[in-house]
Amino acid sequence: MYEHSLRVGALTLLDLLSTAFDTVDHSVLTNVMRKRFGVSGKALGWVEEYMRDRSQAVRVNCNESASTVLKFWVPQESVLGPKIFIKYAEDVSEIFSQRDFSHHLFADDMQCLCYGKPAEVPYMVTRIEICVTHVCTWCAAKRLQLNADKTEILWFG
Repeated sequence: MYEHSLRVGALTLLDLLSTAFDTVDHSVLTNVMRKRFGVSGKALGWVEEYMRDRSQAVRVNCNESASTVLKFWVPQESVLGPKIFIKYAEDVSEIFSQRDFSHHLFADDMQCLCYGKPAEVPYMVTRIEICVTHVCTWCAAKRLQLNADKTEILWFG
């Protein structure tokens, strides 16, 4: 009787590459803000202006490279940067919800959880593999990439 109530869980930890904030495509971000969140007019113009004409150069000792305009980037160190990134990446939650995974989203990390009976572990593995494949496809569309070295599955029971 006790054996029927045994459950196992799998917590999948997905980590975006540390350069996630550096790969936010400004044109994709503008579309997300407009289509998903209904941002328009002056508010959308403000976001576009905030992102426009940012540049960077690299300095090593006394040598400095030419300045280049950044077309893919949000400032990680600012208050606004992580919030913009979360808006940019928030729709990944649909992938987890459609596949009946509990999930948590952080700025550049995701966690999803599934559970079942011990006999269902092979099915759970397949579900996780399919979900991660869809997350990878989503990442490619957003110009993001999962960090395979930091992606883990933790099993518990």
